[in-house]
Amino acid sequence: EDDEIKISLVFLLLEVLSSTLMSLPFEIYSTFRIEKKHGFNKTTPHLFLTDKIKTLGLTAAIGGPAAAAVLKLIRWGGDRFYIYLWAFTFLFTSFMMTILPTFIMPLFNKYE
Repeated sequence: EDDEIKISLVFLLLEVLSSTLMSLPFEIYSTFRIEKKHGFNKTTPHLFLTDKIKTLGLTAAIGGPAAAAVLKLIRWGGDRFYIYLWAFTFLFTSFMMTILPTFIMPLFNKYE
């Protein structure tokens, strides 16, 4: 059971990393070419890189445990796992909506 969760988390990690690497050239082009052409870009390469690193860190710190909890609930819940999964999703979403503006958004933006 624990190996299944570990294998799933490794798979999700590899999926996130590969999709990030594949989309990176398009994001760089969009941010530094298209947005700059139209005067929307205020992002420096350093800020772009630090935002990517923060995003990956938050994905691992929040998404990893959430995915592990979902997998445990599916296994533990039996035929009615969807009820427990719904409750978990509701509580997790409510929690994230509460902490997002207070703790997560200030990591990426400055509010005055």
